[in-house]
Amino acid sequence: MGGRVVAGDAGRAFDSVSIDTRTLTPGALYIGIRGERFDGADFAARAIEAGAGGVVLPERSAKPLGERAGAMAERAGGEGAVVIACEAAAIDVDQNP
Repeated sequence: MGGRVVAGDAGRAFDSVSIDTRTLTPGALYIGIRGERFDGADFAARAIEAGAGGVVLPERSAKPLGERAGAMAERAGGEGAVVIACEAAAIDVDQNP
């Protein structure tokens, strides 16, 4: 999956990955997957507020969130999150194989 860093430190390391903000651990990389019923990009701000170290989102969502990511993380008491934009097709999930 290709992508580009929109905000944050491109060299940041993550110790875990999550696609669910309810089970996200602080410092994890959150990947906003679009499924049949939900679009994970809609939960990216919540992921940062919950302490995500970074988020991977479609381009359409990444730039606006990247502009707010630092302030959001500061309010939550954490470091600034890395926001990565990628092609939306790269994180679509086909629920009907």
